Amino acid sequence: MTFLIRPANINDLQPIYEMAKRTGGGFTNLPPDKRALSEKLERSAAGFDRADDAVADDLYLFVLQNSQTGEVRGTCQIFGQVGQRWPFYSYRIGALTQHSVELERTFRDHETSIGRELRRARVEQARADRDEAEAQYRKAVLGALSDAETSLTRFGNQRRNLFSSVASRNGARQSATYAGQRYAQGAIPLTTSIDAERAGLAADQSVLEATGELDRAFIALQKAMGLGWSQQ
Repeated sequence: MTFLIRPANINDLQPIYEMAKRTGGGFTNLPPDKRALSEKLERSAAGFDRADDAVADDLYLFVLQNSQTGEVRGTCQIFGQVGQRWPFYSYRIGALTQHSVELERTFRDHETSIGRELRRARVEQARADRDEAEAQYRKAVLGALSDAETSLTRFGNQRRNLFSSVASRNGARQSATYAGQRYAQGAIPLTTSIDAERAGLAADQSVLEATGELDRAFIALQKAMGLGWSQQ
C-alpha cells in the first residue's frame, strides 16, 4: 500500500469534510463546515496558481491519497505567512468529559489550550525582556555610582587645592607686606619689593582659579547625585 501527497482540489471537499467531522469540532483549521472548507480550497488553488515568488498570505491545502484506491486518507495545510494581517494564535478547543458513578452524572467542560510553543515563546520573551531590563538597570545604576564617585573625588581634590592656594596666598601677602616695610626702611631695593608684590598677585590669581575649579566640581557633584542644577 502506497500513498502520495498532492494539492487538494474542489473534488476533495467531501472526504475532507468527513475527516473534519471526526475532529470533534476542536480543530479550528479544519472546521466541519462545507462552506468554510470550500473557501479554503479556493484560497489554496489561488495560491498554487500565483506565478510570482513573493511571500504572501497564502494557504496551501494538501491531501494524503491512497495511490491504488484513490481514497483520501488525510490532509494538511501550510500557511505562507501568519500574523501579518491578523494576529495568529496556536490553540486547541477541546472538551473534558468525566462521569461520576455515585452521582450518576456526566460532567463536560469545554477548554481552550494555547499551544506549547506559543507559551514557551512567551516565557522566553518575558525572560529576555527581564534580563534586558536588569542589564539596563545595572548599567544605569553602576554608571551613576561611578559618576558620583568620580565627582566626589574631584570635589575633594579641588577643595584641598583651594585651601592650599589660600594658605600660599596668605604667606605671599605677608611676605609682600614685610618687603614693603623693609623697602620703606631702606633695607632692600625696590626690585625686591616689587618681586614680592608680584608673587602676592600671582597667589591671588591662583586662589581665584582654584575657587572657580571648586565651583565647577560642586556643580558636577550636584548633577551626579541627581540633585539638579539650574542657572539663574
